[in-house]
Parts: sequence; structure tokens; C-alpha cells
Amino acid sequence: MLNVVRSKWICLGISIAIILVGIVFYFVNGGFNLDIDFTGGTTLTIDMQGKSFTTDDVSALIKDTLGFSASNVQTSEGSIIISISTPKTINNNVALSTDDRTKLFNAIKDKYKLTDEALTDFDSIDATVGQELKKSAILSCIFALILMLVYISIRFEFLSGIAAVLSLAHNVLILMSVYAIFQLNINTTFIAAILTIVGYSINDTIVTFDRIREITHKVRKTLFKDIVNRGVNETVVRSINTSITTLLTIVILYFVGVASIKEFALPIIIGIVVGTYSSIFIASPIWQMLKKEKAVATK
Repeated sequence: MLNVVRSKWICLGISIAIILVGIVFYFVNGGFNLDIDFTGGTTLTIDMQGKSFTTDDVSALIKDTLGFSASNVQTSEGSIIISISTPKTINNNVALSTDDRTKLFNAIKDKYKLTDEALTDFDSIDATVGQELKKSAILSCIFALILMLVYISIRFEFLSGIAAVLSLAHNVLILMSVYAIFQLNINTTFIAAILTIVGYSINDTIVTFDRIREITHKVRKTLFKDIVNRGVNETVVRSINTSITTLLTIVILYFVGVASIKEFALPIIIGIVVGTYSSIFIASPIWQMLKKEKAVATK
């Protein structure tokens, strides 16, 4: 039988350690690896028309041609997708100028013997627009957490709402820490994944809280920590089975999907694992701590 209340400090310690490591890497690396969705810049999609190439070679060619490196170069079904944020010392608008875009495409076209039709798409995002997207993303996450707090407080009690929101914030912080440590690319797809994870994680937490409430109504003069342990143990198998079933599907999508699918699937995979962990070992023990160990349930 799991004793999540007794092991709460170990679990919280592990989470805090990961978050602290993420904070250290955040400052060491100068922040997150933000895509042009947030920083502004230009995206070019070039059909390589069956020619053999590597992303390293393309990246080197971009630096030789423009004098600075691309933010990201990835492949997708025989095409390369190049994301570039122009240094502000060169262009305050951070998007590539028409001349630079033409020069870059011509350099790639000449090296790999492509036709003019190889440039299938390009998109530019102004730095101001990128900042607005960043602000909207942060506000969306905060707004979602506030609504969760209101809903759970009404359905259960205010302390359980606080515990659930802290658990959700824990999930987001762990995910952000992983992205800071490994310098993974953060774009608007990542924000969509975070909101998805928040919605998925709260489901497991509510199921556990609901079982704790049911037990509370059935027993008398029982320490709340014992009720929490019992509630978690009665729902843990359900939580793990649900998560494994979902993970199988997302993992398959990650390995067989195109680049855009992978960008969405990876944070979902991390979020499901962290969310399952937090719903078992973080959310309920935090609720118990907020209610104090002396609290008892009465009929």
C-alpha cells in the first residue's frame, strides 16, 4: 500500500531539484530556446527535390551566406524548414530582408541544383507580434489555472483547489525545466501542449479528490492523512492504466508523425508522465498538508 503522505517530502524534493536545475540551465543558456513565433523572424520551407542533404550542411551554408546562424533547421518529408531570427544589430525588425531571403535561397538552390519552384513557402513574423504572442501565451496559462482553482473550490473546497493548482503549476514548471535543460525549441505548439496537459492532469487529480471526499463522508474520527492514503491507493491503478493507454498512442504519433506532430507530441509525453506522478504523489499530499494532520473527518 502506497503511503504518499509519508513520502511527500521525498517526492517534493525530487521535483524541486529538477526545477532548480532547470532554473540554473535557464540562466546559463541565456533563457529558453524560443522559436520565431515568440522572437520574430522568418521561416523558409524548401523542397529539396530528392537531393541528398544534411541539416548540418544546410546550417553551415546559412551561416556562410548570411553571416549568422539559423534559429532552427529541421526536415519534413524531403523538405527543410529553416527558422531565422536576424540579429537586431543587423535588422531591428528581426525578419529577413527580401534581399537576404533571395540570397539564402539562391545559395541553397545552387549548391543542391534545385529549381525556382523549390521554395514552397515562407513566412515572416515581426518582433512586436512575437512579443504579443509571448504575452498571450503566459496570460492563457494563468487564466486556465485561475479557472481551475474556481471550479475545484466550488466542487470540493478552497484548500483542495489550491492543492490542485499547485500540482498543475508543478507540472508546467517541470516541463519548462526539461525544455530549459535540453534547450528544446519552444513555439506556439508548445503552448497548446501545455494547455492540453493542464486539462489532462486535472482530470486524474479530480478523480482522486472525489474518492477522498467519498471516503470522508463514510468514515468517522479518521485522520485526514489516512483518508488521503486510502483514496490515492483506490485510484492509483486507474490513473496509471489511463496514462499508459494515452501514452501508447502519443508515443506512436511521435515516432511516425511529421515534424509539427513531433513538436506537439513530445511535451504531451513528458506532461502525461509528470501529470500522473503529480496526481499520485503531489496533489493529494499537498491537500493534506494544507488541512493540517490534526484534522479529522466526521460524518
